[in-house]
Amino acid sequence: MSVNKLLVRQRLAYIDGQRQELARMRTLPLTEFIEPRNAAAAETFLRRSLEAVFDIGRHILAKTGHGELAQEYKSILPRYGVDPQGAGRQPRGEGRPGRRSWTFRQPVPRKSGLPG
Repeated sequence: MSVNKLLVRQRLAYIDGQRQELARMRTLPLTEFIEPRNAAAAETFLRRSLEAVFDIGRHILAKTGHGELAQEYKSILPRYGVDPQGAGRQPRGEGRPGRRSWTFRQPVPRKSGLPG
């Protein structure tokens, strides 16, 4: 079994598209960015990008003889040298793609007088 290069390229293109959307949002004034709809959109772009990164990792692991590690997203991190406990916010639950529930903090407005 070999890695499906087309699938990986497609996921990378998808990630780049999500990155471009985030870059567009970066130009918004802070007061506009923290509006619930915009903050939720940015969170979605980021979450979808991370899911695509994990999908690539799972695919590579599965195709290189590490299928047992490809069953859960949380098992991908240690394989690539990332400590799951120190990796920031992670999905709660079983760690399987269909059982995620992400938790993020709400954006906090900056104090007046600060740039941004």
